[in-house]
Amino acid sequence: MFPLDNKFDMFFNFYGFEDFIDRMHFLFTVKVVVTYLVVMSFTDILTPRIKCWSPHHFVKSWEKYAETYCFIHSTYYYTNSSIVEGTEGKKHGFHFWATYVLAIQAILFATPAVIAAFLTMKSTANILSLINTNVESPSKEDEISKHLQFKLSSYLKFYRINSSIFGFNNVACSYLTLSHAFVKFLFLTNAVTQFIAVSWIFKRKSFFWGVEVAVEYLKTGKWSQSEHFPITTFCDFTVREMHQVINHTVQCMIGVNAVHDKFFFLQWYWLFFCSIATTAHFIIWTRSSFSLSNHVDFINQCLELTTKDKDKYHNDLVVKFTKEILQWDGVKLLQLIKFKLSNTAAKTITRNLFREFTKECCVTNGNEETVISTENSRKERRNQKNGERKQTLPFPRDMFSIVIEK
Repeated sequence: MFPLDNKFDMFFNFYGFEDFIDRMHFLFTVKVVVTYLVVMSFTDILTPRIKCWSPHHFVKSWEKYAETYCFIHSTYYYTNSSIVEGTEGKKHGFHFWATYVLAIQAILFATPAVIAAFLTMKSTANILSLINTNVESPSKEDEISKHLQFKLSSYLKFYRINSSIFGFNNVACSYLTLSHAFVKFLFLTNAVTQFIAVSWIFKRKSFFWGVEVAVEYLKTGKWSQSEHFPITTFCDFTVREMHQVINHTVQCMIGVNAVHDKFFFLQWYWLFFCSIATTAHFIIWTRSSFSLSNHVDFINQCLELTTKDKDKYHNDLVVKFTKEILQWDGVKLLQLIKFKLSNTAAKTITRNLFREFTKECCVTNGNEETVISTENSRKERRNQKNGERKQTLPFPRDMFSIVIEK
């Protein structure tokens, strides 16, 4: 749909944790602005940027000089339809800087994603590369899932060891989540700041000039001329002729201003939408990402626990697994695997990690040994005593329970 589409996707592919709102900022908005700049650049080459009404005695070279001079230097315009003698028009030269302003806007929208890439690529480079490899070759999903499980387990153990040594507690195991929250805050700050800047710089009668222009157009059917992007302007310049300095005033038309005016009008509404949507998304995402209950629900979905399995002890075991083993980053990476890879891979990895966790919970204390087994394992031993054999259902439709053998 947009030029350079694959280049953008390749550049931001190592970010990994983006969602729809993030992509709306650093992909869609940047693509639209860059596409507009490219189109306007070709338009400037193919069509004249400014056209001036020169006196009849001007030769072709004089006309070219006048148009070039007036485009580079600031022109001025009058708000009234006629020029009143003795009054000064308002200086105008923003058309010359509009492309630079749009380029800065595109850079600001892309900056949070670049920061996110640098924050996350060192700690999760192997995990993200494995996920991206599977996206390119889905046939290797089982093999890559095993590698992902090993990488995820190593990642969590590494940060748990560091947190215990340096006393950071859960902060070390929440590096990715906190980094993602910081990046989302940057997206929010950028959207709100740019909306305020565009509203203030291009305001007409009020701060919400976008609504004002739309209402006026619906009432009158005419597009009101902006003082920042006037179409008809005037330009003064001097020419030395026969040892005389002759002043000339020409009336010019800057056609590109009509396009710039419409683009910034639409951009005002887009920035307003981005600010509202990003604010709401940031609040919802923060509550979801830092809520233990939401994390436990996600793990329960991956374990596919039935209502019968969810007794108090099983819930406590899942809570402990989520809070102490996975923590925020573990859940975040599992969600990423589910989103990027497949739901099956996320479930398989979660079950295997949970199985390892339950094995580590086996402790021996005196004459009492705590052994973790499944409900179906109980049934199997009971059936074996009665001379019956019953096939055990595979994990995780059954859930772990504690049996104390003395």
